[in-house]
Amino acid sequence: MSSSLPAGGAECASTISSPFAHVSPGKEEVALELCRRVQQALLTAVSERTKASLAISGGSMNNMLRALKDADDIPWEHVHVFWADERCVPHDHEDSNFGAACKAWIDAVNLDKANNVHPVPAPEKGADEAADAYETLLRSQPDAVLPKSADGTPAFDLLLLGFGPDGHTCSLFPGLPHMDDTSGRAVLAVHDSPKPPPERVTLTAGVCRASRSILFVGVGAEKASTVNICLSDDTASRQLPAARVTREAQQATWLLDMAAAAGELRNP
Repeated sequence: MSSSLPAGGAECASTISSPFAHVSPGKEEVALELCRRVQQALLTAVSERTKASLAISGGSMNNMLRALKDADDIPWEHVHVFWADERCVPHDHEDSNFGAACKAWIDAVNLDKANNVHPVPAPEKGADEAADAYETLLRSQPDAVLPKSADGTPAFDLLLLGFGPDGHTCSLFPGLPHMDDTSGRAVLAVHDSPKPPPERVTLTAGVCRASRSILFVGVGAEKASTVNICLSDDTASRQLPAARVTREAQQATWLLDMAAAAGELRNP
């Protein structure tokens, strides 16, 4: 894979002027576009400040990132990988976001797992302890690895997020208070996730806002109604974490296939 990868689809205008969405014909093309954009973001960050910080979530996105193993021009020795959220299970558990990422793509690229890969420490010990440990880990990173905003909030170069049919993103769920947290923390404990397992840790909405760029990724017709709500400027959309993160982000782009974009996006 080279930095001149072809785009996976045509950019389309949504019912709100910003952010914008990129719609590709199918899942394979979405994956191609995702990897192209990840590659470009990492190369840009490294060229500007010698390091790049990437935070990822779980789900099917990790399988889409497999093509990164062919991106031989990414300077992986300068890339640091973090997690947007994690389930409170051991790292070798089938529900672990860290474990899934390692199997799907991290083990296949030239990343130094001991120094450049930063999973949530010991999540099996419970959400409170795991959240405190990850808060400490993030804030202890030198600015060269993980920049901070003016108020000290960790500011990732690129944040990769999925979204659920209920409009959640990271482990920020509708109806729970985490979106409105004002504690100043970077990481929160979740004890009552409506999706199993109930105990999780998640980056805060403040960290999402501070990130330089966010890519939301969604494919399949089951995501269409959520896309329609999140990218519409109405009262219902403001109740969904994915929609709020989108509106509050410095830069957010939704990468969708035609099935997920059905009914919402149109060609300019």
